[in-house]
Amino acid sequence: MAKELFNLLGLAQRAGKIASGEAAVKEALLRRKACLLIITEDAGKSTRRKFAGWAEREGIPVYCAGTSYELGLALGRTARVIAAVTDPNFARRIEQLLRSNNGEVED
Repeated sequence: MAKELFNLLGLAQRAGKIASGEAAVKEALLRRKACLLIITEDAGKSTRRKFAGWAEREGIPVYCAGTSYELGLALGRTARVIAAVTDPNFARRIEQLLRSNNGEVED
């Protein structure tokens, strides 16, 4: 499942449908473009609290998945602790994958 999730995240990144990193995710949330938020397991408590609370107030689903290294690798970037999916179709499929595994990523 992890491979399928990270492959799909990489595809969404190449399609320009991912905002990653705190500044880009903040902008996506402010512009109401975020459809789904992924926060890594190793994200700091303040980052989790700030972004999860913000997303939940806006009705945006939030999932915990993988590590910052894995997320960065999937997106073709350096380590990232947070990413927002900005396309509803990608968000729907990614959410299906995450729900099938209760928001946890296994190898």
